[in-house]
Amino acid sequence: MRKTRDTSVFDEFVHMCPWAADKVKSWAPSDNFEIIVELDDGSVIQYDQVVKTFRCASSLEELDAMRTPTNEEEWKQEFSRRLYRKMRSKGYTQDDLSWGADISPASITKYVNGVAVPSTYNMVKIAKVLHLSVEDFAKIICFK
Repeated sequence: MRKTRDTSVFDEFVHMCPWAADKVKSWAPSDNFEIIVELDDGSVIQYDQVVKTFRCASSLEELDAMRTPTNEEEWKQEFSRRLYRKMRSKGYTQDDLSWGADISPASITKYVNGVAVPSTYNMVKIAKVLHLSVEDFAKIICFK
């Protein structure tokens, strides 16, 4: 979690979910441009400002379980979500990534849609295009 508390993500959350504004017990950043909001009934909402998505759960434990893949299909889906999010946060389209990494557009589409996962070689090429260190790219492919 980031140490600073940028309220712009929370402000957008409140704008997009006005019904939740009066029910917020607390909130905290969980990643860049992402927050977890705890409501007064104990439920939580993860809001991702980059891709404008929400994940709702009855507790923080349930949310953590939702974010942790338990099989290969869930792993592909979570990888694709995180890859797409990283692309968007850096301003890249699928075409930009395809061209820069010298990977076919069809393959990039499969990665982003959770149909396939890139080879290690292609992962390294993608990381270079997105200007990610090995450690930063590992955050996309490792889920804890």
